Amino acid sequence: MSTTASDIPTTRRRLTLEWSIALGSAPAGPDAWRSDECLKHHSPADLPTTYNTLSVTERNTVLAALLRLARTELFCELAVFVLMHQRIAWRVSSARILQGTDNFTRDAIVLTAMHSAIQYRSPGSENKIFSSLALNTLHELNRLSRSERAAMDEIPSDDQALAALASGAQTNAPSPSEELVELLAWAADTQALTSYHVGLLARLHLGGRTLQAVADEDGVSIRTIANHTTRARQDLKLAVQNHIQAWGRWS
Repeated sequence: MSTTASDIPTTRRRLTLEWSIALGSAPAGPDAWRSDECLKHHSPADLPTTYNTLSVTERNTVLAALLRLARTELFCELAVFVLMHQRIAWRVSSARILQGTDNFTRDAIVLTAMHSAIQYRSPGSENKIFSSLALNTLHELNRLSRSERAAMDEIPSDDQALAALASGAQTNAPSPSEELVELLAWAADTQALTSYHVGLLARLHLGGRTLQAVADEDGVSIRTIANHTTRARQDLKLAVQNHIQAWGRWS
């Protein structure tokens, strides 16, 4: 099969999937979001689209509010990742630890550094929130680079040990849950499913929730959830079949 951009499991798609799951559980955001003087005027579902239309001052205020809440609210930290990851990744692309890495590894490292920057470093003044986040992320990347160089001294150097490490790395097949994440990420990215249906299937098949538990979370009947689940599965099956018909195979 030829590879297109939508076939590649990018970090952006993974974040889209996680955001869909989060919105499925809390469409209006957590209590802290709804009670915040700034964020209460912004819908979580719309923010990834509307953020770029805000003035510089408004964007700084929104980002400052998200960073303040992100230390205790995973939902808000995820919102920062969704809004800022690509911007920050571009700003810190010259970091030593990122050189020579593939896209997936680079994105994962940047997210790790962003998390540490959000949790443990000062966000800076409100008129320089983005610049401070980028700089703090770069500091964390430099710290990771130093730690990595120190760890390299502890790697076994004999050929047999290195061969065993390489063999182990090559035989790690994706688990069923990882494959499902890939499938749902693809469905979210290609809009084969609505964000609600992506989040619904993720909650049921990845989150381990029952139909009744999801119905209680969403404030609807179990019959309604069962109907949504059936529709989501049918739509996903049809989308995969159409993809195979167009490309000859799934992967």
